[in-house]
Amino acid sequence: MHLISLIPLLGSFLIGETTSNLAESYYTWHNHEAEELYFVLSGSAKFESKSDESNTLTPLKTRFHKSFQPHSLTTYHEKCLALVIWRDKLNSEIKVV
Repeated sequence: MHLISLIPLLGSFLIGETTSNLAESYYTWHNHEAEELYFVLSGSAKFESKSDESNTLTPLKTRFHKSFQPHSLTTYHEKCLALVIWRDKLNSEIKVV
């Protein structure tokens, strides 16, 4: 895994219902040219990606997605807050797959 870049982008990502009735939230299968690394800060989410095992990440766990690697996220009983670092091709389109 190589995350050294002259122009990385750091952001945050929150997925999960905002009501007191926390139902499943789903970020559909998609891909993009930019590589990305998720670092879970709180909660949990199931991270899926083509050619990798599905994992439920909890705080301090990470997940890396390669360029154009299809991936999705699902929460079940709680929200998930993660730091996200995107590298290269930051203006690439997100494509539902």
